[in-house]
Amino acid sequence: AWINIGEIGKPVLMFQTQLGLMPGKLRFRWTEPFWIIDKFNGTFQLGTLAGDVLRKWVNGFRLKLYLS
Repeated sequence: AWINIGEIGKPVLMFQTQLGLMPGKLRFRWTEPFWIIDKFNGTFQLGTLAGDVLRKWVNGFRLKLYLS
């Protein structure tokens, strides 16, 4: 089920769905923390910690809150 991720500006981890990038079942599939830039109907636009904005929007099912 989709969980409400939170407000804009929260750090999140993104689930990597492309199996070709990470072969092996024991590899870590949650990628680096991103910032929520914008949200619309369960999809989110993310930005990196360096300040770059990702072009593609990500479904909320692929995100979880980053707890440091």
